[in-house]
Amino acid sequence: MTDQVIVIVGPTAVGKTKLSVELALRLDGEIISGDSMQIYRGMDIGTAKVTKEEMQGVPHHLIDIKNFDEDYSVKEFQQNVRDCIQAIQKRQHVPIIVGGTGLYIKAALYDYTFQEEAESAVDPYSNFTNEELHLRLNQVDPLSAQKIHPNNRRRVLRALQIFEQSGKSKSDHLSSQQHICLYNVRFIGLTLPRSLLYERINQRVDAMMQQGLIEEVERLIRLGALSSHQSMKAIGYKEWFDYFNQSMGLEETLEKIKQNSRRYAKRQYTWFRNQMDIHWLNVNIDDFDQTVQAALRYVEKGEHYRYIAFNYAFQNLDNFKHSGILDYWFGYTQGEKDNPTMYELRTQRYHHQVLIVIYFDETLISVKELKSLYQQGLDEKLCSYVKPEWDGEGIQIDKLVRIKELV
Repeated sequence: MTDQVIVIVGPTAVGKTKLSVELALRLDGEIISGDSMQIYRGMDIGTAKVTKEEMQGVPHHLIDIKNFDEDYSVKEFQQNVRDCIQAIQKRQHVPIIVGGTGLYIKAALYDYTFQEEAESAVDPYSNFTNEELHLRLNQVDPLSAQKIHPNNRRRVLRALQIFEQSGKSKSDHLSSQQHICLYNVRFIGLTLPRSLLYERINQRVDAMMQQGLIEEVERLIRLGALSSHQSMKAIGYKEWFDYFNQSMGLEETLEKIKQNSRRYAKRQYTWFRNQMDIHWLNVNIDDFDQTVQAALRYVEKGEHYRYIAFNYAFQNLDNFKHSGILDYWFGYTQGEKDNPTMYELRTQRYHHQVLIVIYFDETLISVKELKSLYQQGLDEKLCSYVKPEWDGEGIQIDKLVRIKELV
């Protein structure tokens, strides 16, 4: 198993740290932080950095390696992680990468290559406003311009530098790479119903305040931390500059941190689902050991079993006779606030919703193939508004009320 690399990802506040330590204790593992902000010394509370007690003696890497006024690039992270993996495996231990910074983690594990930055004494764009700079990028690399916000001047300049040095856009460089995974990886993603996750995020921010978050930020500012520093772009830190400038009140600042954290969690879900082949696990808050055991089964046996739920709207189920589909059953949501669907979260109207739940082996049938079978089984008149509801996007499979037969 020491040739494996275990990767635990998911949104903020979902339980990644706890699972990583539990797996490390059972598998003789060492943990590599996949968080781009936990690298900074003195930023402990706002980044929810793992404590000595939480580590339980498990070695942790890439935590507290930079000062708050130092930059840190994805290229540096890539090299640091690869060095850690090599050293950990040499000790016959299992590397476990845990974090929510998706691009950093993917760059470390896949065959990403980065263009060397050429140092220049003169910045040819020093007189350009952010909008003018972004317009220039849009002229030479419209795909990158769509992805980079005009106010992110550093990334805009970097994309322009790549084009001017190589004659190829950053987008062309990325598309030419094959993005092959370089390691034997077990990707584990943790998920919770969105309402519960958001509640945990809000509670975490309140707990951070009790632990001394505002004092931590004050100390960093006294030491010279500026809003322009890369470290101070982190959620939980950047919001305080308006507070200390007296342009935002305390309650408004706290709500801003919570809102930004919830939005970040949503972006993390989207990114990981689109960028990596991840084995998703529902976190059992009441019995976390169940989540640990499910992760161990996947790591040790390579089981790729997953659940997926669709709105029930079939004429027949003949399409679901496939070797990769191990079981399927019907159920309905109880229309309760502790188990809402995405529609109910949006509308705040709670009602029963009949679903078909499919248990499948993703090594034999892909999600894309399942969706295709699902669409083929629909009445054409229903296709326009019936959409799949995914486990982890608002439906808890284990809380559905089962129906033995549905005619």
